[in-house]
Amino acid sequence: MAAREFHGTIKNEWDNPLIDAGNDVDSGEWQDPFSPSTVPGAGKINPQQMGEWRSESGGVMTGTSGWARWSVRVLDDVNDPGPDGLGHFEFIQVNWVVPFYGSPNITFAVFRNNPNESDAFARPDTRPPGLEIVATSLNGSVELNPLEIAPYVFTIPGSFFVNVNVPTHIQINFTVRHRSTAQAQSRLMFPNAVPSRQQMAMEGFRHRMGIAPSAGFMGGFPNFYETTEGRNHLGGTIFLTQAAAEWRDVPLAELGNVALEDFEGRMRATNTWAVQHGFVGGFPTFFHADYGTGVVCGTVLLGSNGSEFRDIPLSELGNPALDDFEARFRATQDYASRNGFVGGFPTLYHAQAVVDVDVRTGQKKHATVCGAILLKRGELIISTRENKHLPGRSTFADTFAALRNVLLFQDPA
Repeated sequence: MAAREFHGTIKNEWDNPLIDAGNDVDSGEWQDPFSPSTVPGAGKINPQQMGEWRSESGGVMTGTSGWARWSVRVLDDVNDPGPDGLGHFEFIQVNWVVPFYGSPNITFAVFRNNPNESDAFARPDTRPPGLEIVATSLNGSVELNPLEIAPYVFTIPGSFFVNVNVPTHIQINFTVRHRSTAQAQSRLMFPNAVPSRQQMAMEGFRHRMGIAPSAGFMGGFPNFYETTEGRNHLGGTIFLTQAAAEWRDVPLAELGNVALEDFEGRMRATNTWAVQHGFVGGFPTFFHADYGTGVVCGTVLLGSNGSEFRDIPLSELGNPALDDFEARFRATQDYASRNGFVGGFPTLYHAQAVVDVDVRTGQKKHATVCGAILLKRGELIISTRENKHLPGRSTFADTFAALRNVLLFQDPA
């Protein structure tokens, strides 16, 4: 059995067959013979028939991810028969990511336009699709509430994160069916509850940990800088290599039973545990699980070969508010960049300390200092140019860490 597996089934409750329209395993491999183009047969799922596909990890400490797409003819309105009188096509797609580190993420949607449309002059159909896809069970649980797609979703897919308590072998059953008239006439509704700053910060850490392996790193964390380039919204990220860090599950009891929803408390508790166990520092992944012996918390621990600890005077950080952890992350990143590091993060500890002594009077000057973990640069690499009259270009190897901007989301075209 592979370390990570995804098992999907899809039942067709529509009048016409679902036809395989493309699929791929980005990480791992298909579990023979369960690819969307072969099960139940020739990539065709007839009405009231079930299709099935499976992928699995294919290497050491790797996950599995991929996507599958089907097309289907829809005639849901006699006033919209299509150019040939036979309706129009819609596209059903499921994406899955089951990483080695981090939480699985599944997204699924029905599109009225082909998501793989290569014709730049194709005219998008902005009307809602006539079909919907719902997830009806997770790992055999019939208690899972159907995860509905919003009625007018043609650019925003439905999605959900599978909690890390769920095993790393994921099975999800989907159903494709006609969208009800009552739902199709309803307005697009969004939750009225806004996530707290702490919840958003924890999700940022989980997100970076989830995408790190696909970028070739063991982990990462946000530096809380964000920028926009065209339609793309990007988030600043520090990725870490195996040479700089290691991952452990640390019992919550050893972290002082800090509240799992307390972002700042978990940052401080993790750094305390790290120092007590011979590390420079560390940070929580904000994934946790209970395997029957108590809650354990995913933790990234940093050694002295790739990082160092400093107590930095608050004034050198630009005097951010001590209770504004986002500002403290950004200020620590700025300090790190100015002082020759790839990046860093605050331990969220601070204290009064002696920062200077008057040599004449011996009077000590006290100020607030903030704990920070700074990530070292790698080896300096100087490359030569073909034109000997031009200087070579110098870069640093990503020996311990790398600063990247990663895609957070994209505005509609």
